[in-house]
Amino acid sequence: MAHKQPFQGAVRHQSKLHQPSSDSAKLLRVAIQDMTHDGRGVAKVEGKTVFVTGALTDELVDIQVVHQKSQYAEAKCVAVIEASAQRITPECQHFSVCGGCQLQHLSIESQVDFKHNQLARSLVKSGINTSQTQWHQPLVGEPWHYRRRARWALNRQGELCFRAMGGKYLVVIKDCQQLSKPLNDLFKALRDAMLHLPRQGIDEIECFAIGELSLVLHTNQQWRDHQLTHWQKWCDSVGIVGLAIQGAERGQALQTIKASQLHYCLNEIRFQFSPDQFVQTHEMVNAQMVALATEWLDAGADDQVLELFCGMGNFSLPIAKRAGSLLGLELNEQSVATAKENALANHISNVTFARVDLFAPDWRPPVGLAHVLLDPPWDGAQVVCERIAKQKSIKRVVYISCHPATMVRDMLVLQKSGFKLEKMALIDQFPQSYHVESIALLVRV
Repeated sequence: MAHKQPFQGAVRHQSKLHQPSSDSAKLLRVAIQDMTHDGRGVAKVEGKTVFVTGALTDELVDIQVVHQKSQYAEAKCVAVIEASAQRITPECQHFSVCGGCQLQHLSIESQVDFKHNQLARSLVKSGINTSQTQWHQPLVGEPWHYRRRARWALNRQGELCFRAMGGKYLVVIKDCQQLSKPLNDLFKALRDAMLHLPRQGIDEIECFAIGELSLVLHTNQQWRDHQLTHWQKWCDSVGIVGLAIQGAERGQALQTIKASQLHYCLNEIRFQFSPDQFVQTHEMVNAQMVALATEWLDAGADDQVLELFCGMGNFSLPIAKRAGSLLGLELNEQSVATAKENALANHISNVTFARVDLFAPDWRPPVGLAHVLLDPPWDGAQVVCERIAKQKSIKRVVYISCHPATMVRDMLVLQKSGFKLEKMALIDQFPQSYHVESIALLVRV
């Protein structure tokens, strides 16, 4: 896929940025020169940067300023005068208010190009040497109906809502094109049932369509048996297998009312998990991601693999089928237990999972391992990378990232210690949103 460079043309129209608050409702006509990482258009008015929600690169638009800051202004697009060739009509009726998607007005091919450019920019801006980096084709899947897990908040009327842009307000949702079809059907049935089901104390409802249908009710009060009976009968009537309650208190255990077997299959491996555990959002993209990580790690029958932040073994078990052995380390005790159970159930015996705090002052990578898979949380793993860099036996690091900023920070640590960025790929785990994930191979030279 050819990746377009960001538009760098000159501003075709000059407007004055209204300063008095009484002028905030007036419209300005501006040319959009670029886009921010979160999908807003960028314009210049009298030398001041204006971030425009709903505008695309190379468009002429009318905007309304909504916030004035000392260094910049924020605005919303009111009318598109000259549209980008990449602009399309959003499919969702809630696009302008719901915070779940930000790029529905951009064609899916252009979304991938935009995210690729954002990722490449972050590398260059941070000083990562990409002169010899091979860019793999972006990992993409179905652009719609891919989410197999959803969580709705309830408003005072008991209606199912998503968060609005900015997260402060709730938006009543009638339909969601991102949900998998079984999950969207379940959502519609639940939306109608909320008129009759007891909902006292329910803050949020979480739904799963992964192997079996399941519900989790997030509550702030103790429920009585007769209330649960209503929910159990309704779940039985619509084919929902699992039902659980999650209390609002921090650390409170999940209370299972009806047990389910949430599961998915990958490379003939069956993964089972509980409703309070993390799974990758996009099934098709996850399969590509695991396959590419296994290929880039390049661990054979004589190699030992160290996996850090291994979770419940989504990468571990497929990699172990090719490697000599794998050691998976993870802080979450439940995830470690689930990884062990999945390994046992799939007859994979060359894996060891252990609960370890990888940020603890005394933790160091085991000596003698050359292959490392690193899949840290959103805030990255700078300290862990510093320790990897000092362990000279480590030659190959595959880094899975869900946040470009922390990834480039961590990769700089490895680069300064003799690693080079050999391969890179965008992971489009969340089509229609600006969220960027990626996979990188770093090799010690």
